Formats: sequence, C-alpha cells, structure tokens
Amino acid sequence: MFGSSRHGPTPRSRSRGQSVAEFALIVPVVLLIVLVGLDFGRLFYSWVTVTNAARVAANYASLHPTGDFSVGSTYDSLVTDEARNPTCSVPTAPAPVFDDRDGNGISTDVSDDATVRVACTFRILTPIISGIVGSNVDIAASSTFQIRIGVAE
Repeated sequence: MFGSSRHGPTPRSRSRGQSVAEFALIVPVVLLIVLVGLDFGRLFYSWVTVTNAARVAANYASLHPTGDFSVGSTYDSLVTDEARNPTCSVPTAPAPVFDDRDGNGISTDVSDDATVRVACTFRILTPIISGIVGSNVDIAASSTFQIRIGVAE
C-alpha cells in the first residue's frame, strides 16, 4: 500500500493531515484581518469624502454668503457631488451656519464665519466588528471659512 506501512501511516502522510488542520485554524484569523482592513479602508475613504464635502460647502458659503442654499441649488449639487460615495452618501447638502463674529448684527458680512457640518451613516460589513461598535457608524466633519466677499462693517 502506498504511503503507509504495516505499522500505520508514514510520517509524510501524517504531516499532510497536520497541514490541513493548521490551515483550517489560520484561515478564519486571516479572513478576519482582511475584512477589518477592508472596513477600515472604506471608513477612512468615507471620512475623507465627508471632510472634503464640508470644506467645499464652507468655501462656497464664504464666497456666496447671500446665495441660495436650498435643495436643487448650485450649492446643493456641488456639495452632494463632492460627497458622492457608495459607502456613505449625503442625500442633501446641509445649510451653512453664519456666525456674527464682529457683533454688528449682520452675520453675512466680511470676516464673519460660515460653518458647514456634513454627516452620513456608514455601514460596517465585518460581523465581529459590527457586534462590538454596532452595524452603523456616524461620520461627521465640519469646516469653517471666513466670509471673503461683501462689505466690511
């Protein structure tokens, strides 16, 4: 008989079974590491997208403080296009908040602040990680720009 002797299997045939057992023990750990890396990469990509969308929104608001920020406006399409991401999308652009820094009662004049906070919900794929932190993670970023257009008062 090939691969065995009259006293049982040869050392070579026993090591094949050992390799299969080691492989079966290692595969779940390696797969978990790969999935955690995949989720982290997706999460980081979503955070970068949301951060860039907040910057674009605040910059636009600082250049157009009296502009139209409603749904369907240039502002809305600019921000939602920047925030387009298959893992974490922003359905509509949030309206900017203007801060009257100089205290003159007008919050849209030069040197006042335009702040925009963009947020989305990210869905985690890895079951073990979603069991620890939850299946959804909120990602948010805000950006503030000084208004650069208009009359200084």
